[in-house]
Amino acid sequence: MLTLLAALAASALTALFGWGGRALAAPSEVAENDRLAAERNADLETWVDDTTRAIEERDDGIDAEWRKEFNARVPAPWGRRSTNPEKARAREQALHRYRDEERRARRDITGLRARETWVHTVWRKARRRPPPTLEAAKTVQQVLDYWRRPVGGGDSPEAVRDPTRRTIADTLAELPGHTSWDPEET
Repeated sequence: MLTLLAALAASALTALFGWGGRALAAPSEVAENDRLAAERNADLETWVDDTTRAIEERDDGIDAEWRKEFNARVPAPWGRRSTNPEKARAREQALHRYRDEERRARRDITGLRARETWVHTVWRKARRRPPPTLEAAKTVQQVLDYWRRPVGGGDSPEAVRDPTRRTIADTLAELPGHTSWDPEET
């Protein structure tokens, strides 16, 4: 009987020290998770900024190529082609890449949150520190809205198809022989 009591006491002490160690580690783990989340947010914002600059450079290159073609057709540029479709496709590709990058960022933040236990939650509440979030997805929305705007003006602005907002129903609707998506058919 004494052996059983000693074993129970040893188990209780081990659990107490284990949870105590977790509780002591929680502040530094929370700080590390917050730092990693801030870095991931900054990475996404930088990615959007870099991509925006690349789009603008590509637009400039498309315009320069058009001017070169235009000048070669002197005196009259009959059949002038629009550069809008090329620019719209560049924005669609950027939105596609953004969608994938945002998904990776969300998975990273979710992973940080998953590493935290109830001990971290208690510590965060006591210190009024919110859990890690992907704030950059909100801060870059104005830039993404710029990418989504129709390209060009005048008579033929080119619409930009937005892959960040497409659904499987959209894909099915575009397939020959499908008019709508019915979840009951799956």
